[in-house]
Amino acid sequence: MSGSYLLDTNVFINAIERQLCLPAAHYAFSVITELELLAFPGLLPEDEQAIKVILAQLTRVELDHQVKNETIKVRRSTQMKLPDSIISASASVAAATLVTDDVKLADKHAGNVISLDTLLSR
Repeated sequence: MSGSYLLDTNVFINAIERQLCLPAAHYAFSVITELELLAFPGLLPEDEQAIKVILAQLTRVELDHQVKNETIKVRRSTQMKLPDSIISASASVAAATLVTDDVKLADKHAGNVISLDTLLSR
C-alpha cells in the first residue's frame, strides 16, 4: 500500500466535524478506528450511517497475524496504549503514512507520520 495514508480516529473525527474533503489519495484505517468510531456512546443513527458510508470507501486494515505481531513489538518498545499500538502497527504493516493529530502517537510511531493539516496542505 505504498503511497497511502492510514487515518487515525482523531483525524476522522476532526475531518467530519470540520466537514473537510481530503485530497485524492489511497486511504486506509485500522479496525480499531472503526470500533472507536462506531462504539461511541450516544452516536446518532444518521451519524453511524454516515461513518459507515465513509469507511466503505476506504481500505480496512484487519487485525490479522502480521498486525498482531507488529502490535506486540510496538507495545513492548513504546508502552503506548494498546489501541494506539494497534493503529501504529497497522500503518507499518500497510506501509502507509500515519495521519494523526495525537502528538504522543506521532512521537512514538516508528514510520512516516503527518498531521491532518499537513495532509490538507499537500
